[in-house]
Amino acid sequence: MNGNRYRVLASNNAASNVLSNVATLTILTVGDLTGNNRISIMDVALLRTHVMEMGHTLSDTVQSRIAQGAGDITGTGTLEIEDVVLLRTYVMGMGHTLPPSVQARLNWHAQLNQGV
Repeated sequence: MNGNRYRVLASNNAASNVLSNVATLTILTVGDLTGNNRISIMDVALLRTHVMEMGHTLSDTVQSRIAQGAGDITGTGTLEIEDVVLLRTYVMGMGHTLPPSVQARLNWHAQLNQGV
């Protein structure tokens, strides 16, 4: 699976060095349907393909990322043409015109890549 992967370690208590559980955490970047850690016009095209009900033509990796929520730009839980329009607006460099909640979802990606 594409995306940043981290190993999460949990201990029984703060003073313990004994590990009780180990899990793998995959960070999914909203807007990054290709999994290349960048949001580009290709991601817009893939999301549009899915929204236009032609998702069967997409790779398994892209379909998996969509199912996990990478294309849900609005955060509503459904993929609609509004998600495509908002992602396209962001890619065209006009992110400052987006609603604050959408800016926060997409700007998190930029901050992650800059190490902020």
